[in-house]
Amino acid sequence: MLHAVALRVAVALIGHAPAMYSHSRDANPMALARESFKGLHAARSMDAKFGTLANATMRMTTAEAQLWFSLLNQSSTYLEWGTGGSTVMAAWRATLTHLEPLKVDAIDSSQGWFDVLRSHSPIRDAEAAGSLTFHLGNIGETIMWGNPKDWSKRSAALREKQSRSYIQSIPTSRCCYDLILVDGRFREACALYALRLMHNRTTVLIHDSSRHTNHEAILNYYHVVTVRDTLAVLRPKHGAVARAKSGSDGVYNALFTKLMNVFARRS
Repeated sequence: MLHAVALRVAVALIGHAPAMYSHSRDANPMALARESFKGLHAARSMDAKFGTLANATMRMTTAEAQLWFSLLNQSSTYLEWGTGGSTVMAAWRATLTHLEPLKVDAIDSSQGWFDVLRSHSPIRDAEAAGSLTFHLGNIGETIMWGNPKDWSKRSAALREKQSRSYIQSIPTSRCCYDLILVDGRFREACALYALRLMHNRTTVLIHDSSRHTNHEAILNYYHVVTVRDTLAVLRPKHGAVARAKSGSDGVYNALFTKLMNVFARRS
């Protein structure tokens, strides 16, 4: 009974945010970077570095981006499903050699979009330094925002195969990440798979969390730490990482299979 009550409370917490956070409130990466490092002596000589963010945009509210960036600055390894302004800013942070090293892995569904992101110098610099690696989650031909084209016309078997390609773009041998952002396709399944890519102190962020209704799939394995606008901050429950990595947890395996079946049937 207590578990059911806790689950309802957590679902309400994740889903509380109204769909009112418009793109007019998008964060400004250059302003965020300046604000974050204004107290550092090195910031005085970083004007040129700040300038490389001049053309970057970020589809998070300022409050969401501030929270995300503060957690990124506490991390040495970072993974994201879904790329964009967060990738540019993470790449920028990874190129700051006077700070602790940061390794970034970024997953998305369009090679063409990766090429667009490479128009930003922080992306090119981080790739050249080996600090940023792009991973293509091959879901076939895509349209705007990386959505799969004619998804409903594909066979269920193909949809499941392509969903898995995206979700499991990073092999479990790449473990472990300090911070993981889930902001792309198939978010609930990505959050479940993330358990196999983390240690017990990893933080998981789910953006636009109020848009995703299968919260039970997530809340069986995560505590909700806080929610900032639509950015939910999660930590794995005790034993959740070990159960997911064991490969023998029936509940985890059944839940992951259930989600894959949903994606395969979804039109």
